Amino acid sequence: MTGPNPLFGGLLSAVSLFGRTSEIWIEGEGMLHALYLSKSSGGSNWNVIYNNKYVGTDTFLLQKEREKPALLPAVEGDPLVVLSSFVLNMLRFGIPNKRMSNTNVFEHSGKFYSISENYIPQEIDILTLLTLGNWDLNGAWTRPFTSHPKYEKEEYARIGVMPRYGNADSIRWFPVEASCAFHIINCFEDDDEDEETPEELVKVEYHMFPSNTFCSGSTFVLKNGAVEEDDGWIITFLHNEDINV
Repeated sequence: MTGPNPLFGGLLSAVSLFGRTSEIWIEGEGMLHALYLSKSSGGSNWNVIYNNKYVGTDTFLLQKEREKPALLPAVEGDPLVVLSSFVLNMLRFGIPNKRMSNTNVFEHSGKFYSISENYIPQEIDILTLLTLGNWDLNGAWTRPFTSHPKYEKEEYARIGVMPRYGNADSIRWFPVEASCAFHIINCFEDDDEDEETPEELVKVEYHMFPSNTFCSGSTFVLKNGAVEEDDGWIITFLHNEDINV
């Protein structure tokens, strides 16, 4: 799993004559987390080993070597100062913003990659979590890459649509050509639909964390031999801010 972890302990902001610009919460450097589970020699107990490591992107290595931030925040803020930050970053480092690689980890052909949508993937060693380098398809790909790649056979390319208060039987599937949809399709309310009450109640389970304890993004792990799509476990990492554990 990966997620934003600011290298210098907090999100950055910059103030100039043009105004203010700052990072948003998704802009921390990517950090990999891994759990390795194995059975003891007797087969009755499980051993669990935890490891984490920053993704070694080009900009991570640059800032770590400098021991201070290098690129100006260039996502949120006054339009003129955001544009100025882009230009200054390009002039100084040849790129408009830092490469975060903090959104997803995926497997392809037996290899593992860390990715965010503003750059190409980084190949990682799944056992040591070391970054092995950028994955540019032998120089054939130099543009940003989707953070949630999926592969489906051509005949399974479909889009599902359902009412807001619908159930599994109300889903309608439409065949489409293989393509990419990026945050452009959303739900809407029709007249007084928001006042309707669903006929069937949905069971929801939740867990309360101790005070000042927070979790990372969750990952679903499918159970071996699972039949249903939700047959498995949800895994997350917890951190207690009071005792730093």
